[in-house]
Amino acid sequence: MLRSPQLRRAAAIAIMAACVFFVGRALARSWDEAGDAIAGASVPLLAAALAAAAVGMLVIAVLWHRILTEMARHPRLGDTVRWYFVGELGKYVPGGIWPLVGRAELARRSGIDPTTAYASTVISLACLVAACGIGGGIVTLVGGDHALIGLALLAGGLAIVVGLHPHWRRLLGARFERLRRLDDATAIPSPRSTVVSVAAYGLAWVAIASSSVLVARAIADDVDTMSVVAATLAAWAAGFAVVPVPGGLGVRESVFIALADLPEGQAVTVAIVSRAIMILVDVAGGALAAMSAPALRTMVSEARR
Repeated sequence: MLRSPQLRRAAAIAIMAACVFFVGRALARSWDEAGDAIAGASVPLLAAALAAAAVGMLVIAVLWHRILTEMARHPRLGDTVRWYFVGELGKYVPGGIWPLVGRAELARRSGIDPTTAYASTVISLACLVAACGIGGGIVTLVGGDHALIGLALLAGGLAIVVGLHPHWRRLLGARFERLRRLDDATAIPSPRSTVVSVAAYGLAWVAIASSSVLVARAIADDVDTMSVVAATLAAWAAGFAVVPVPGGLGVRESVFIALADLPEGQAVTVAIVSRAIMILVDVAGGALAAMSAPALRTMVSEARR
């Protein structure tokens, strides 16, 4: 009999395979159109999209530093940014937990209390996803299309914010001793601080959505900016929801293609190019960070023994 982890892994593989098949089929149907779109793409706009994506990821790292600083002794911003970018490479490993484990473990190896390192990482991710849901819901509802999707995104984002409130942690702490010990050992951010963090993470999503819009404008002739922004945020939210799929591979692209108000060939091209840009940012950021991360060098040395 398959155990629960095996079932989750099988479900993740099935979801990813189905989404990749959908994207591949759409690309095959629109191969000529996609090829022409890439050939005629504006290089300056693609360069601007790369810069916007890098800014978005950097904002996420800086805001994790803000949460970590509130919960622990003050680490240096440069160290936090390095931990973040190296840890983010783990999101391309199946399982969904590796980016959390990666940066939290780097923080722990650098002297941050283990409880604080892991709790701050989870809280920062929760605030990031909440901002994505709330922002995506608002943009989708304002845009007038896909109202049910907009309401679902908005409700999901608000539910995360409510779930971070100390009242709910106390209720759960009455039943789960581990959560009660977490509250006792760590200065969990206040409700006001959580709301501020969620709002600040909105800046990261502005940058990431701007990257998608710039890619779309580099490739397509007629771009509805609101539609591309809404599709981008909904796609990222879907990628977060399907936790076991590494980096939301295939899921994000499928949702974007379905929701973006673009011809299929152009939508496929924008989705794939946007993914390539984010991968480039992750790899470049991780490589640059790894070269100057003492804790990472220690981990690598221990692994080689």
